[in-house]
Amino acid sequence: MQEGPLVLDPAASFALGAMAPNSAIGPRSRHAALPFGRTIILAGGVTPEMTAPTQLEEIDLETNRISVKSTLPDARLDAAVAALGDLVVFAGGTEGGLASDKVDLLPVANPGLPRHRSLLHARTRAAVAANATRALVAGGLDATGSAMGTTEWLTASDTTAGPELAPRVGACALSLGDGRFWLMGGATNSTAELVTEEGLVSTFDFPGEARVDHACTLLSDGNVLITGGLGATSGPLADVWVFAPPER
Repeated sequence: MQEGPLVLDPAASFALGAMAPNSAIGPRSRHAALPFGRTIILAGGVTPEMTAPTQLEEIDLETNRISVKSTLPDARLDAAVAALGDLVVFAGGTEGGLASDKVDLLPVANPGLPRHRSLLHARTRAAVAANATRALVAGGLDATGSAMGTTEWLTASDTTAGPELAPRVGACALSLGDGRFWLMGGATNSTAELVTEEGLVSTFDFPGEARVDHACTLLSDGNVLITGGLGATSGPLADVWVFAPPER
């Protein structure tokens, strides 16, 4: 098996692009691409017809093949999607025009045996961050369309209430890899919050413009890169920020 990073040369043969029309659902956007070893799981998102795909597709980086890994029992737009250990988690989303409380956990090694349970609160467009043992689902819109500040902890076996945070919709979230979870932005919220696994919360002011649907990436030095998003008044943003989390 090849070790180290795998580089695909599009000038020579960009096999993944050539295979895309043969994938089970065709194009999708607003989806999650979750790494599991030498494979990538494509999950969630929306089709050009504004429907929610139910298939999980697997890209094998060794063979450059795409295949259907599993199928969700129902289609939900704007679900929170994350990798929780060896599980793909789908939490909440919109079903039939309403926020959903459904949670689906699909084992990557055996996706034919999904686990199903419910969130404590129905929510859509929530943020989610996960490490190897637990995921933090935060914010989103409730069944009345109001922004939520509640959070929930998900593990492979249960769901419990998390700390109350600032209401957020369209925020970004990630695990810092040290037991802390980071959330930032969403709607007109211009703060960031650090949450420990014990539920302790620290709040930080963000000096840039409030934004939604931005990207946050954990860098190798432990800092967080914040890029783009939609500004509250200015539309798409082109600025880039780096947040340095305080030491524990």
